[in-house]
Parts: sequence; structure tokens; C-alpha cells
Amino acid sequence: MATGDYSKPIEPVHQERQIESETRLLGDTWVLAQSDKAGQKVNDQTYATPGVFGEITMPSNWDLTRRGGNGAPNFDYLYTFKPPAAQGDVEISILNRGGALSQAGARGFNELLEQNKDITAPRILFDKSWPSNDPRAIRGAELIRDLAEVLGRNHQGDNQFTNNIPFGSARAPGFHIDRMELREVNGKVVLSIEGESKNKLTGATAAHFSGIYAPNRVERFRSDVTEVHQMYLYSADGAAFSANKPGYNRALRSIQW
Repeated sequence: MATGDYSKPIEPVHQERQIESETRLLGDTWVLAQSDKAGQKVNDQTYATPGVFGEITMPSNWDLTRRGGNGAPNFDYLYTFKPPAAQGDVEISILNRGGALSQAGARGFNELLEQNKDITAPRILFDKSWPSNDPRAIRGAELIRDLAEVLGRNHQGDNQFTNNIPFGSARAPGFHIDRMELREVNGKVVLSIEGESKNKLTGATAAHFSGIYAPNRVERFRSDVTEVHQMYLYSADGAAFSANKPGYNRALRSIQW
């Protein structure tokens, strides 16, 4: 069992293979147009993370910044990778929000993952295309409400199903869920959310989001608790978000738990 001590920073492990040019990795590569035009090659770089994600691989030309890691009593951390400016205003982050789940929240999350531990293809739990009276949409909305603590009550858990205050108020929901599913990532099943951050006053889309949520069982002050660790792609620029989505999925597939 992990101790929950995230004082050790994320750090490079070793250089991996060179990334091929964009034309030879269509549909499964980072946006490398600028480096290719300059005649440069971009290597993969493996990083050891302080949390549940173990080792992950990112392009070496993405800058890494640390924004968090305050230690006890919050045990939080936040690391953000940002690409060269020409690739757009986009970021990939890994984080632990800090607070442990309640016993009920941890039990519900772990049971959901355990019941689906053998899936090999994504299991859709909610999709915005489903009519509101569709039994799948009704069950999905209920599950989203049940998972509000996992998603973060002030983050993706503050959404159209947990908060019915209309836009125009500072208390309106700050997130809109488009899709929720379970997906298998290198042998581990995680929760996945797609959606948009919202301007609470206008309801306009403020940013695009795709993220996964994984439980991390740790010991804190001689008690066993469950944290939620996240990895996500985020951008206020829809075009940059879409262009870097294949690279984000590639980073997910690089996780070594």
C-alpha cells in the first residue's frame, strides 16, 4: 500500500525512441508540424510520477511545470505539461486533488471498477446523444450524481445533473458532461469523462476537457483511505484540443501502473 507521500517530484527516467514525423504516424501522434518544419526530431521522454500513474511518456519538447505538492495534510500534487506555442494553448496534467473520499464514496467507486474489471472495450455509462427519457440516460444521470465526490464537487462533479441552478448565477454548474465511460488502460479500468467547463453567467463553453480518474489506496495517519488521481487534457481552444487528443490518448497508453 502506498504511503501517500508525494514529496518526491516527478522526474525524467530516460529518453525513449524518436517520434516519427506526423506524416508517418497519422491519427496517432503529437502535433509536430513546427519541429518537423525546422528539421528537428522530438524524442519521447519517460517520467516517473509521484502518484498512481507510475511512469508516463511525453514528448520531450513539452515543458513540465509543478503546481502543487503541498504535502500533509492535503497530500495534493499537480504537474502540467505544455507543448510549444505553435501547437496551441493546451495542457496535459496529472494530479491528486488531495482530499480522501468518504467511506461511501470510496466503496461506490471501487465497486463500480471491480464489477467492470474484465472489460476490454469502453463501457459507455452516459452519452449526451441519448434522449433524456432513455433508460440509459436516466441511469447514467443517477450514476453521475452518485460519483459527484469522485469527480470533485467543485470540479467535474458540479455539472448539469448535480446542480440545477440556471446559468446567470455564480452558483450555476461549472461543468457539462458529454460522455462518461469506463475504459481499460494498460490492464487497469478507470473512469473517463468528456465535457466542457462552462461560464456560469452565460453558459458558454469556457474550455474542453477529457480526463480519467483512478483510485489510489493509501495510508494516512494510520488509517487506510482512497484518493482520486486524475490525468486530463484541457484547452480553451477547441481546435488545439482536437488536434492534441490523439497525443493525449497515446500518453494514456504509455502509463505503467
